[in-house]
Amino acid sequence: MKEAPLQDDDAQLAAMGHKQELKRQFSTWAMLGLAFAVLNSWTALSASLSISLTSGGATSVIWGLVTAGFCNLCIASSLAEFLSTYPTAGGQYHWVAVAWPKWVPILSWVTGWINVAGWVALVATNSLLSSQLIVGIISLMHPSYDPQRWHQFLIYVGLTMGAFCINGFMNSILPVIYRGASLDVSIYFQLRHSVYLLISARA
Repeated sequence: MKEAPLQDDDAQLAAMGHKQELKRQFSTWAMLGLAFAVLNSWTALSASLSISLTSGGATSVIWGLVTAGFCNLCIASSLAEFLSTYPTAGGQYHWVAVAWPKWVPILSWVTGWINVAGWVALVATNSLLSSQLIVGIISLMHPSYDPQRWHQFLIYVGLTMGAFCINGFMNSILPVIYRGASLDVSIYFQLRHSVYLLISARA
């Protein structure tokens, strides 16, 4: 038997003319881990710290982070309003269709493709930053190592293919991975990186 919150979600979907099709297997902790994995701001910031510090100095790093955080909270609040009213898997493209019925075809089409482009760019960026960090760690641990561009490219391809295989063929283990990430790895590294970055920026 489903829990009460899930029954309420099903009733809300039915009221909008939809029926649950996908299996819900993500717990609260798994969703928290997913949020940390997708919004891993400190890792992205640390990878571009050399550019930020040389371009605008410590002020641009700290106040840029505060400004971006405030703007993201505003966006999250507005999206949360839509999500609480229309909790569908379509996300933004469905909300656009509901908000502007007159322009449904073009606005939903544009929003959907922007979403797709954003996810493609996100995957590419994650693999790129991860490959840069791996090559950097190897260079640090082995001073005699001579990094080549194709070394990083092969690591990039390997990370991308690994992510594809896990998401495409082992989808059932994702909640376990994200739940472990939320409880152990992500929160620890996020908090540690925040302290390190603020100290290094001020230094």
